[in-house]
Amino acid sequence: MASRALRQAELFEQPPDKFDVWSERLLAAFSDTTLHSGFLPLAEEAIAACPGDALTLLMAATAAVLDERPERALVFLKRFSKRAAAPAEHLLHALALNQVNKRVAARALLERHGLVD
Repeated sequence: MASRALRQAELFEQPPDKFDVWSERLLAAFSDTTLHSGFLPLAEEAIAACPGDALTLLMAATAAVLDERPERALVFLKRFSKRAAAPAEHLLHALALNQVNKRVAARALLERHGLVD
């Protein structure tokens, strides 16, 4: 009888949330010390699956910065800023600006948000 009840409960289990699946994949890639690039393609897939999710956009911006694709990072950050705000946004924005040789603007952004210490 218990095994029958267990099977019925399994029928009603919720599938994993798309955000949770992609978040775990991206975080696993970020924590993999053997990877030095190749984060952006995974992030692009995550964005396609969860296009309006603010945290996915931040992780995609992180992936773009890590892959030295600042133009993509800036696109993701602009989309993020329409949905939410976080100190990480300013830091990633400054890193992307630095990657496009706008060091003065990057420093000013960090100073404006108290992120220079």
